[in-house]
Amino acid sequence: TVLVFDPPTHGAHTQENLSLEEIVEKIKEHHPRVFPFRNKEEGLNLIQKHTESDDIILLVTSGDLGGIIPEVPPLVEKLFPQKNKTVL
Repeated sequence: TVLVFDPPTHGAHTQENLSLEEIVEKIKEHHPRVFPFRNKEEGLNLIQKHTESDDIILLVTSGDLGGIIPEVPPLVEKLFPQKNKTVL
């Protein structure tokens, strides 16, 4: 599953930036399970709905993803509690 956050709009008119919809459509050409999100609540709901216990969550960004970053680990720990945690 791929989740894509709405890209920033500052400077978009001066460059040929893709819209959220265009990004999602490009990814769908190669991966059918892609979902856009525009705010923290949507992103957390998508993570809760589509994440499985053996998934890897990779956050790639140059920003704060709408504030979602610090809330992902506690959500995943709540969804998939482990008795013996290994921290790398």
